[in-house]
Formats: sequence, structure tokens, C-alpha cells
Amino acid sequence: MISPKVAILVSGSGSNAVSLLDFWTDGAVNAVGIWTNRKNAGIWNRALNVPVAHFVPGQDDEALLAHWRAAGVTALVLAGYLKPVPAAWIQAFGERCYNIHPALLPAYGGHGMYGHHIHEAVVAAGERESGLSIHRV
Repeated sequence: MISPKVAILVSGSGSNAVSLLDFWTDGAVNAVGIWTNRKNAGIWNRALNVPVAHFVPGQDDEALLAHWRAAGVTALVLAGYLKPVPAAWIQAFGERCYNIHPALLPAYGGHGMYGHHIHEAVVAAGERESGLSIHRV
């Protein structure tokens, strides 16, 4: 059986990406690499078994898509990626473009709702439950 190949995108510490890599150690999914739009993202400080690369949104979009195609990437995973996703990427991967959001959507979604901001909002609202949402882009 051939394992699906995924590209992971992050903007911050990469904790979701690390969790995915830990989960995929059985080889069911092959992470080709991690790409970040931030040169100072925390993902750079992690010891990982996949390459991490920087890209500039809006400038490197087509080159990155060509690279992923050449590498046989079959899905994108947005694991704390905070920028709009180019339409060409969505067209290329269709229903194989996934986003991890650290709250139970539709609550606590939208502008400014990422990382600790979500968790602080959940606590401030007195919610009894919290969680995450994984959805198709």
C-alpha cells in the first residue's frame, strides 16, 4: 500500500505539526515537509525528522505548488497556518486540503481566533467543553 504524501503548513510553534508527525510514525501517512510563512516561527526550534522550509505567501505560491506536485504530495494540512490559502492550492488539492482549528467550530472562529487567544476566550466564556475542529478547506 502506498502512503499518502502530505505537506504541512504552519505559522507558529508547530505543536499541531509535531502531533501529526508523532501520530504518523506507523507510516500510514508520509509528511514530505513542513512549510512556514514566518522566519521566526517556533517550528524552527523543534527537532524534526522532516525538512522545514520558509516561503513568502503571494510570491512563492506557484513555485511551491509545482514543488509539491513534483514530490507527489496528495494533500495539504494547515496546522496552525494563519494566512489565506491561494485558490490555486485549493483547486489542486480539492477535498484533500484540511485545516486544524483549536476550537469547536463555529464558536471561536474568525479573525484573531488562534492559539492562546482561543483558549482564553473559551475560559472567559465559562465553557464546560473545548476541543478542536478538523475540516476540509
